[in-house]
Amino acid sequence: MFDLIIIGAGPAGMSASIYASKANLNTLLIEADSPGGLLNKLNKIDNYLGFKNISGSDLAFNMYDHIRSLNVSLKHEKVLKIEDNNETKKVITNKGEYFTKKVLIAIGRKPKKAGVKGEELYNKKGISYCAICDSHLYKDKDVVVTGNNDLAFSEAIYLSDIASSVTLITNNKYNDKRIKIINSSVKEFIGQDALTGVKLENDDVIKCSAAFIYNGYITEVNFLNELGIINDSGNIDVDSRMETNVKGIYAAGDIIKKDVYQINTAVSEGCIAALSAKMDIINEK
Repeated sequence: MFDLIIIGAGPAGMSASIYASKANLNTLLIEADSPGGLLNKLNKIDNYLGFKNISGSDLAFNMYDHIRSLNVSLKHEKVLKIEDNNETKKVITNKGEYFTKKVLIAIGRKPKKAGVKGEELYNKKGISYCAICDSHLYKDKDVVVTGNNDLAFSEAIYLSDIASSVTLITNNKYNDKRIKIINSSVKEFIGQDALTGVKLENDDVIKCSAAFIYNGYITEVNFLNELGIINDSGNIDVDSRMETNVKGIYAAGDIIKKDVYQINTAVSEGCIAALSAKMDIINEK
């Protein structure tokens, strides 16, 4: 019987495992892929305290190395189901079954690809899915933002204070003098060694150094359906202690509903969730 099972070894999950270990909780960390999650897809990070400039993969390795130094138990398995049995929970994976007092869900989310020609070719070579993460790379350069949602519009406004020019390509009606708005769709991303422009559906070409894609996010939450903790947006609602509407099940990181999706917030939420689980276990004795 574990005290806490953490599902997902991204920044939130690894942060939680550190605090759980320090709190003397018998903890199991389960990750189906590589530790770090989306960190491994970031070229450069310069807004995480303590690291002036570090690649996402290096930061992920540093976090992983940290948890290994604490002998946190890590299993590379895919979680298929979580059963709530009140005082205990059962976590079922593709390789076994584990019983625990508390569960922390920290599986994160993935950006949904646009499915446009050239997208994979210029990924990390001008194409980005996070303006806050990569905007500094294109300071005083011409950039494009594409997406038919409010997030694309707000990120275009964010970039307007950094880039030389920002063009938002969308099928929605927006209006803001800080950016240029074109009602169209992207047909193809073009370039040579790196992205140099986008081709619209009418074959017009907009020259740019970067294209920020906002096509929504994918959250792989089918295994949580029976718990009833997923909201209409595909995220998990939590309280200030990171607990869901099911007692003893917590969530942290990009899977939860929040306003800011950053490494810093994920790490903080993992800390809060682990300490909340610790206090709940103490109070239940």
